[in-house]
Amino acid sequence: MTINQIISFLEKVEDPDEQEMNTRSLLSDETVNKILERFPSIPKDYQEYIKHLGTGACRECACCVYEEPQTPDELMGEGGFSLGRFDKDKYLAFGDGFSGDLFAFNTDDWSIVILSHVDDFVSVYPNISFSQFISKQIGLGENGEDLWEEE
Repeated sequence: MTINQIISFLEKVEDPDEQEMNTRSLLSDETVNKILERFPSIPKDYQEYIKHLGTGACRECACCVYEEPQTPDELMGEGGFSLGRFDKDKYLAFGDGFSGDLFAFNTDDWSIVILSHVDDFVSVYPNISFSQFISKQIGLGENGEDLWEEE
């Protein structure tokens, strides 16, 4: 899935009058460059997403991409997010699904993970790109179809 496909899909499915649950805003070039300087290995499709779609909530709060990736402690405060036996510092939270769980990158290999707020559980998505992950979160199928559309 490309960023342009995600943009086209959201243009079709998002309610243009909904201002509270579709809150994306574009980042300045300066802000994007600071993120890329801090995390030069961050996936290219994430870079494209923040450049062209910005950050914030999309598809009526299906998911949210944060203004800047952060460790769980940076985001929630020291001890605000427990991962028990897992090394929190190797995860960079880039968003969430409004459930309390964090969407994150594992900085060892930049794979996608979901950090559970309930049970110190880490769900790993090793063979999925950022674009594919976000597409699933917003209900965008592999062939451009709306997976949430009622038939």
